Amino acid sequence: MPQPSAVFILNPTARRCPPRESLEQLIDAVVLERDLQPRIVETEAPGHATALAAWAADGGASYIFACGGDGTLNEVLNGLPEGCPAAVGVLPFGTVNVWARETGIPRQPLRALRAGLDGEVVPVDLGRAGSRRFLLMAGYGLDALAVAALRPGVKRWTGPFAYLLAGLEAGLRYGGFRAALRFDGEDTRVEVHAAMMVLANTRLYGGVAPIAPTASAVDGMLDCVVIQGVGIPSAVRVLPQALLGRHLRSDRVLYRRCRELQIEPLAGSALPPTQLDGDLGPVDASTVVVERAAVRMLVPNPAVPVLQTAPESA
Repeated sequence: MPQPSAVFILNPTARRCPPRESLEQLIDAVVLERDLQPRIVETEAPGHATALAAWAADGGASYIFACGGDGTLNEVLNGLPEGCPAAVGVLPFGTVNVWARETGIPRQPLRALRAGLDGEVVPVDLGRAGSRRFLLMAGYGLDALAVAALRPGVKRWTGPFAYLLAGLEAGLRYGGFRAALRFDGEDTRVEVHAAMMVLANTRLYGGVAPIAPTASAVDGMLDCVVIQGVGIPSAVRVLPQALLGRHLRSDRVLYRRCRELQIEPLAGSALPPTQLDGDLGPVDASTVVVERAAVRMLVPNPAVPVLQTAPESA
């Protein structure tokens, strides 16, 4: 029987990435005592983590760790073939690290590694927007414009505030988008004029605001939250409520749960820009679907809220 292996896909440009020598030392201290054969591979350009994850899966790795932020994790998940048996862990070196916050993965690298290997493997849903997967959420409209306007240097030095600054800059000229939404193949379409729309597989927007307070990554559903109106003024009116998780009561917010959503731009409108897990999404993201139990994730504690299923959706 071949020896189990652990592949660490490292994004050296991540905001909190430690020196490689330090990472090698902590990995050796934890992994070798478990009779695993570790290997560290570094990304060299955007999208490279996807190719490295495919290589690791094809080589039969038992564990694949995304060492970076949520964007690095997203790329890794997009590289895994359907039915991949490898367990995916996270060493959170990024700006926000939403998945780590949702699941209680420690920020300190040694603790994060031990927590992953000593934790449990949970089959987790993924969303797919067009040709790409997402773990956290797909955003349409204002927040995607903010991602497009984001300057990498500003992000590295200011952290999460970079998204706020980019959103303010992009939103001053944004009038929202008009679209018809078709949930789960229903005959009736819902027409909206929206500042932004989020299809959430997890709860915390930006790691802070519970935009989908009851979302679960294991229930086979996505939570669709549409902030209706135009640009920044509409979003700002809802933001205080969103920070408290009370925005779903607002008459400016449309909320639905679904397994599939088709987005059809209305006359005079185009498909709005898209972001997936904090990076720009594909141009073919007019259909969003759930991939049930698509990936095996390493988590310290499967009892966290985002990994629970509500009785009515079981």
